[in-house]
Amino acid sequence: MIFKIFNIPKPLRAEVISEGKGGKRIAYFNTGKRFMQEIIEWDPFKKYSFSFNPETGFRVCYFFELSEGVFRIPFGEYLLSSNGKKTSLTLSTTYSIDRRFYIFLHFPVWLILTTFQRYLLNSIKNISQRNERHKN
Repeated sequence: MIFKIFNIPKPLRAEVISEGKGGKRIAYFNTGKRFMQEIIEWDPFKKYSFSFNPETGFRVCYFFELSEGVFRIPFGEYLLSSNGKKTSLTLSTTYSIDRRFYIFLHFPVWLILTTFQRYLLNSIKNISQRNERHKN
């Protein structure tokens, strides 16, 4: 898998510690590292945005330190929409790249982040479908 090649930690689970704006959520990864997320916007069943706040030492691609480096991910947002028959979940992420490296890193970062978001959304969808089947 592409994430192993680029040493991108696999998300294991996330827990909402306290709900609502200003609340906390912790995302756990297979490396033992966590994102300590603060909830910025909370509109149940519609929108959820958060700051990432990775622990010190949270690395991707072997040398990108997410808490203090040339590549950072400060914010993310989930949007849930429904047309009555189908529900869609989208994820957007705000990221920054140090100006000195932008020309070299912009496209690879965008590509890997987009692929990771797709992977994460598919994982959420699969878990939701499994949970729905078990309820019935």
